[in-house]
Amino acid sequence: MRRLPPLNALRAFEAAARHESFSRAARELCVTHGAISKHVSQLETRFGVALFRRAPGRLALTDAGRAYQVEIGLALDRIAAATASLAAGEHAQSLEINAPPTFTIKWLVPRLSRFQIRYPALEIRLQTRRDNAVAALQDADIVIRRGPPNWKRVRSIAFLQEAITPVCHPRLVKRRRLHRPTDLSAQTWLYAEARPEDWSAWLAVARAKPVRPVRSLRFDHTSLALEAAGDAMGVAMGPLSMIRGEMESATLVAPFPALIAPTDAYYAIHAQGRETDGKVAAFCDWLMSEGAGFRYETTSARR
Repeated sequence: MRRLPPLNALRAFEAAARHESFSRAARELCVTHGAISKHVSQLETRFGVALFRRAPGRLALTDAGRAYQVEIGLALDRIAAATASLAAGEHAQSLEINAPPTFTIKWLVPRLSRFQIRYPALEIRLQTRRDNAVAALQDADIVIRRGPPNWKRVRSIAFLQEAITPVCHPRLVKRRRLHRPTDLSAQTWLYAEARPEDWSAWLAVARAKPVRPVRSLRFDHTSLALEAAGDAMGVAMGPLSMIRGEMESATLVAPFPALIAPTDAYYAIHAQGRETDGKVAAFCDWLMSEGAGFRYETTSARR
């Protein structure tokens, strides 16, 4: 027998986590702000874990809350898709997607419900193993990777431009007075092992004198480095397409917004000939439409 929290509480939490707002979640679910707050508090009491950090005018997920959001969001998406498929009298097809962990958490999952509303009978299965792209196609219909596009004997489609700039908690800017790139020498730099070239690429664009951090912390995934930046542990290199929400809510800020370095785009990769497969074509078209809104004015590095 499954011991599950109330479905209404899970729906309230998922909506609040997606919007990072109890008020917007309440409007989406047609309930009161108090009802959303009560449901979330019930979950936190049940688990003995804080799901949100609350401050006046600001609501942010904790690490535990973000991890739970990913799983609950996927579960609710599957319930919705299965329900729509049953109502339509269809047998769901599945689409296997292999994508990097941070891209999946920060960019793909928050948008995936829009695809499933359009294609309710298609069951999405997400993998985050960081295998070689071509090898990953043995177990996936589509593989998503950052370029350059040097994969052989496959078809690749660029769908998302990427750019980077340093980001940190707002109070770090106020207290440490980050006015010039050289001011970063007094900061802790947060590195993501998955993107080892980011800091050097940005420093080349910034045209700064040799700058080294007072200390550094290294993380396996970019999402962990960004979480640490949000907790004021230091300065991380922020992929702008992944942190639009945090930038809009000012949970992360860019000390040097005019210094933006271009990086490799994200590509959808599939086996040759699969472009005529309806589900593969539909997902690639959707990725292109979602990625079209991400364009950046980048700074050129000195040659």
